[in-house]
Amino acid sequence: MMKSWKRILCMVLAGVMLFSTGVVTQAAPVQTAEINSIEGLDQYLSKNQDGTISLDESAAQDAGYTQEAIAYVQENISYMNDMARTKGAYIDDQFKMIYAEGPMTRARGVNKVEMLWNGNIDIYMDSDQAEVYVDGVEKAIAEAEKLGGIVSLIVPMLGLPIGVSILDAYLILNMAKMAKSAGTGIIMHIQRDYVTQTDTYSFSPQ
Repeated sequence: MMKSWKRILCMVLAGVMLFSTGVVTQAAPVQTAEINSIEGLDQYLSKNQDGTISLDESAAQDAGYTQEAIAYVQENISYMNDMARTKGAYIDDQFKMIYAEGPMTRARGVNKVEMLWNGNIDIYMDSDQAEVYVDGVEKAIAEAEKLGGIVSLIVPMLGLPIGVSILDAYLILNMAKMAKSAGTGIIMHIQRDYVTQTDTYSFSPQ
């Protein structure tokens, strides 16, 4: 009887060991799961002596961030660094790039770009530049309606091309016109969502 009881105890202990091993094995991926987000990646950024910024990719990888998230932020800061080197843009301690241009003659407002490491951008257009932008959007919509297809727009001051539907272009146009009506220049806000890979556009007066 004693031997039989010991045999049962050994079987129970073996089962507990197997169950425990299984729990540990399943828990490990949770501890090392990749982070499908860029939130918090700024803690791995640092400023260089020449005014540019760098991303500690190795530390970010060790923290669990995906290669895609790291590459996304690296692309953003590479653009910011290029603007700092070639255009004289300034990158502050919050890792925001600021690039300003002189106002047009007798225009109200300022012309500048503010871009964060996460890809969010604010574009300031003085009253004259706002007129030029709205006129350009109207012409692009007319061209798309005539030929069909998407509306091709250029992001002011950055020269970056974007393609949007005609409906979205009209929304952009109406928001820009409303912001422009104050006559003090406008701010174009571009909020980028890394997870959904979409941009949201909005406008406000300066």
